[in-house]
Amino acid sequence: MIEIPVEALRERLTYDADTGVLFWSRSPCNRVKAGAKAGHIGNHGYHVLCIMGKKILVHRIVWAMHYGEWPERDIDHRNHCTTDNRIDNLRLAGNQQNQFNRKINNNNKSGHKGVYWHKRDKVWCVSATYNQRKVHIGTYHAKEAAAKAYLAFAKVNHGEFFYAGE
Repeated sequence: MIEIPVEALRERLTYDADTGVLFWSRSPCNRVKAGAKAGHIGNHGYHVLCIMGKKILVHRIVWAMHYGEWPERDIDHRNHCTTDNRIDNLRLAGNQQNQFNRKINNNNKSGHKGVYWHKRDKVWCVSATYNQRKVHIGTYHAKEAAAKAYLAFAKVNHGEFFYAGE
């Protein structure tokens, strides 16, 4: 992906490090004035900005403006708030690390990450992805025991990206 030169970003945008918000330094078009907030919240809940004909996630722009180069990997929001683009809330992450730090999926029926009901055996199963592979952690009769098993595994194996997801 060809990115916009960082200097071009710095000429067109200013960044408020306290709030994580980008503002236009100069008017990008007739409809938008200098000093206006830059970007909008896109379909997936992330701030997006159209600049120089490209649609780019704001957290990637913030990273580039702060560090002087585009991030080579994904950017993870430490506090799980996808609109909080303060530089101290952003960190480089591989795809798997970014997944470790996810909230519980909307379709999760157990209420706990990594825990699902096995209908045939009538037990709670626990699994997680680690080193690009699905790992079976165990089966439990009590949902709470299954949830504890997942958390114990995740604390050890997910490191700084550990998140209970609740």
